[in-house]
Amino acid sequence: MWNKQTNKEIKKVFSGIEVTLKELIDLRGNVIHHAKLGINKSLKLPGQILTRMRGRGIDFDATREYQVGDDIRSMDWRVTARSLKPHIKMYHEEKERPVWLAVDLSPSLYFGTRCMFKSVSSIKQAALLGWSYLLKRERIGVLIATEDKTLVYKPQSCEQNYLPILKTLSECSSIHPAFNGKSYLHNLLLTLQQQIRSGNLIFILSDFFQFDEEIQKLVLQIAQRAQVILTFVYDPFEAEPPPPYQYVLTNGQRQVLFNMNNEQSRMEYSQQFQNKQNTLIDFSRKHNIALQIICTDQKQESHI
Repeated sequence: MWNKQTNKEIKKVFSGIEVTLKELIDLRGNVIHHAKLGINKSLKLPGQILTRMRGRGIDFDATREYQVGDDIRSMDWRVTARSLKPHIKMYHEEKERPVWLAVDLSPSLYFGTRCMFKSVSSIKQAALLGWSYLLKRERIGVLIATEDKTLVYKPQSCEQNYLPILKTLSECSSIHPAFNGKSYLHNLLLTLQQQIRSGNLIFILSDFFQFDEEIQKLVLQIAQRAQVILTFVYDPFEAEPPPPYQYVLTNGQRQVLFNMNNEQSRMEYSQQFQNKQNTLIDFSRKHNIALQIICTDQKQESHI
């Protein structure tokens, strides 16, 4: 039965506050379309950012007798000692490596003033990345930070197994958790640290509302074993203050007065965001970690 409540729910879903499973599935078509046109770069996927690769990217295959011109650094000294003939190690290129998508869905991400919530932007970006790598026959693993726990989906290359992950992400978009003392990102990184293996490719999607020394330490520990790409999601309202006025803000339970008439307050407001962004940029440059910055109005820029 059609009523005002039904209309309200439909507007809610298509206003960028939530994302449907169908929308996430349809992103597969976007990836295929861009691939056929040969304009994958227009998708601005973080995976296309050049950054330091960790590990040799090759696996040990076998040994064979040394031949003139072989690299002596590949010498297999144990086999050489046993056989009394020089042998070298043979390697083959690594055919695949797991790609992990770590999605932070802290309460601070359930906010947005342009196009969509930060949570929706993060979920869509994660889904887009997942489809992109699955179509390259890579194995995709996903971690989702929620209030109760961090959900873990082991790396798989089957598209059919990707659908339950998209379903969970779409369901998480409608939760809208209240602020509490829990650090979703901290728990996400701890779980990620337990799951990854050397040489993995990892995307961490968050608004990095918390980016203290402990968080930075965990990121660095992970980056020592794997290739890490940080994706910073923000809303324009966080970067620039609204026009001068006294605004009333609410989280649905209580209201606060937000005074933007004072010029000093406006400058401090903008500087606070700039400081946060500079911290992320400086951190990524200092430790050679790739960083992508995504605004909810869909503007994107990359830093290394």
